[in-house]
Amino acid sequence: MTDAAPAFSARALRFGRRLRGERDLSFAEAVRQSAAARHVDENGESLSLALALLAARPALDSELSGARLAAIAALVGDDLLDAVREADLAGIAPDAFETVLPPPSALARRGEVLLSKVSTSPDLAALAEIAVTLLRTSKAMA
Repeated sequence: MTDAAPAFSARALRFGRRLRGERDLSFAEAVRQSAAARHVDENGESLSLALALLAARPALDSELSGARLAAIAALVGDDLLDAVREADLAGIAPDAFETVLPPPSALARRGEVLLSKVSTSPDLAALAEIAVTLLRTSKAMA
């Protein structure tokens, strides 16, 4: 018999926090707190990954390599990747987007760099807000 704690789903952990009167971080709090900005929930769904993908969305949309897309999906989850690819980015200036899709191993670091620039770029701030919304509503968060 082991003394390991039982594993709870992310939903159960969030419910437990709500029962204890804790609340989820707001977007502004997440941006201010670097650890929270990198990890929005217990699943480790990453704001930096979502932001990097959104910022490179035109390159992501034109990516033809099934193996590369599969590697990205393995990193962020199918649901989040689908949500990023379907997100409405109509209000973002075309020059705000990255022209190259970073390799999966560099996505998190690229997202962290972009997060550090959110306060100086309205387009990046808008992309970060979209990323937070996608993370909160994605099936990956369920």
